[in-house]
Amino acid sequence: MVASSPSVRVCANSSHSYSSIAMADEDHQGANVSLDQLCLITIDQEHGTVTAEAGATVSSIHIALEQAGRALAFTTALTTETIGGCVAAGTHGVGHRYGLLASLVVGGTLVIADGSVVE
Repeated sequence: MVASSPSVRVCANSSHSYSSIAMADEDHQGANVSLDQLCLITIDQEHGTVTAEAGATVSSIHIALEQAGRALAFTTALTTETIGGCVAAGTHGVGHRYGLLASLVVGGTLVIADGSVVE
């Protein structure tokens, strides 16, 4: 779908953007991709890592970590945002000591404009 569409808009379940570029509308001549169902979270206790799909909210990650007896080094002010949005935008952190939420990422999978997948 990404490769065959003239443009793609990603619409998350909780948008923090007030710009129309982040919102789906009837006039958009391309594909609208919803992240609402991409919210799986897996915790690897052995390696101390979390794998979260782009639509998982920061809050849901905190809850999953708590249930596993783990936690992030810091929290963010807006936990209803998706992890995909936070990482893509490079937002949310608590200062120089801990960096941005995106600075905790150790790997990822990305679908790029031609539809290919990059690890």
